[in-house]
Amino acid sequence: MTAFDLYPTLPLHYEIKDALKFLPPLLSSPNVSALRLSFSTPLTEDHFFQLRDILHQNDVALILDIGENKSPSIPPYIYKSLDGLHSSLAQNIQHLRKTTPENIQLGCFCHTRDEAMQAGESGADYISFGLNNLDLIKWWGSVMELPTVAEAITSTKDAINAKTAQADFLSFALEFDGKDTDKLSHILSAT
Repeated sequence: MTAFDLYPTLPLHYEIKDALKFLPPLLSSPNVSALRLSFSTPLTEDHFFQLRDILHQNDVALILDIGENKSPSIPPYIYKSLDGLHSSLAQNIQHLRKTTPENIQLGCFCHTRDEAMQAGESGADYISFGLNNLDLIKWWGSVMELPTVAEAITSTKDAINAKTAQADFLSFALEFDGKDTDKLSHILSAT
């Protein structure tokens, strides 16, 4: 891993043609290691496989954001292709760890130290914090071994702040508006 890896997130709603157009140049960056897809995003099986193929061609992990869902009904064709699940509730991690194969990474968005510690003790493989919690990111990185994700990076300044706080991954939202490559460049300039 370089100083930090990048973890873009897909918009909740998008056209698959936009994903097929804009993702390849973004995912070809060696710093991009994972991509988060919302469980709520409506995708046909064919569109899902097109997306998965782009990720595999670029050696980028596919993480499914299940939000607060404790027992999501993930279609088998998606489940077999997943590299990880991302939850927004620490109390769901223990159940997910028991019901999810060990090769599936589990991540959790946390607001507090207690939530992060609960998620870590329950089997999370990484913890994510909002960018407004830089002190929490720094504390976590100084005392815990689980990697941290700084969420909602939008600028070089955000990336520098997250890097200074010792975040391992920087997450940023894709918008497929033609400006994502510039956003990626600004974030990478923090290295």
